[in-house]
Amino acid sequence: MSTIKIIKSISVIAIAVLISLVAIFSIFVWSLDELVYDRTYQWDVFDKEIVSNYFKLPDEAEIIDAKEIQSPFMGFRFKVIFRLPDKKKPKEWINEIVTKSNISDKLKVNNLLYDCKNKCDLFRLQYNPETNYYEVEAGWD
Repeated sequence: MSTIKIIKSISVIAIAVLISLVAIFSIFVWSLDELVYDRTYQWDVFDKEIVSNYFKLPDEAEIIDAKEIQSPFMGFRFKVIFRLPDKKKPKEWINEIVTKSNISDKLKVNNLLYDCKNKCDLFRLQYNPETNYYEVEAGWD
């Protein structure tokens, strides 16, 4: 074999290996990305299968946004943003959710926030007065 043919063969092999490595690296990086699913329009099923295991939301809750997030590093988590009618004060609504959900008073940060603060994977119930929305969030590895 001539030297030129050997060099061409090595070049073709090197290019094929390089393309394969780039493809494998791209798949690896893509697999690390979070997968976010909008569950707002499947609320009844999502609530029954997932959310209600952590939080018992009042029937009056108007769901603004419900997301399921899956990540190879963070495991599974969900976040639900909702609105409640003004017939009760936010503190009363929070207390109702806490009572029905059997949330420990040890997680109470203030009257409008319950948070595990890294004592567990993720667990939060909060009222945001700026938006007039409530949020619940939970997750695990």
